[in-house]
Amino acid sequence: MPTRRLFALLLLAAPFGAAGGPFVLLASAIVLVATLAAVTDWLLAGDGRRVRATRILASDKLSLGDWNPVQLQVENATARTQQVLIRDVPPATFALDQPVPLFATRVGPSGTITLEYHVKPPHRGDATFGDLHLRIAGPFGLVQRTFRQPASAQRVRVYPNLRELRRYDLLVRRGLEAQPGGRPVRVAGASTEFGVASRG
Repeated sequence: MPTRRLFALLLLAAPFGAAGGPFVLLASAIVLVATLAAVTDWLLAGDGRRVRATRILASDKLSLGDWNPVQLQVENATARTQQVLIRDVPPATFALDQPVPLFATRVGPSGTITLEYHVKPPHRGDATFGDLHLRIAGPFGLVQRTFRQPASAQRVRVYPNLRELRRYDLLVRRGLEAQPGGRPVRVAGASTEFGVASRG
């Protein structure tokens, strides 16, 4: 995929070509050099195969109606700094804490970075994250190549909010009842300990 830098380089040839005469040869030379540089950049960008991306979830079980963190770890096993554009493909029905899980970043030689966003599942059941995709810029910045991360798709299962269920269960055990606004109120006649009856 050509970048703006390549287009700008090719546009340099336009005025000379429009001038005609001997300037046409100069325009042709600019286009030739730009094309050769782009081809070389495309070949060198092939080292993007050694840049790996991994999705990290706390668990394959996500909480319904809650914000669940999703981490994207990028590892650069090459000897140059990589300009990386990484895109995740979460389930289409999930709400996101940003418009698109698309991140542009730089990763140093033999370096690793971790990015994070959050998803909120609206329904219970199974869901699937798609494959991760990396777009790597060549060292001249003239072209970019896209690499799909094999076997990076991931199935998850959405359950009721486990944290809230545990909190509710704890309140019930203590003889409390959660009221609107999250404020616990003691249930009349309930005991605060197991096996101890209320004295009348």
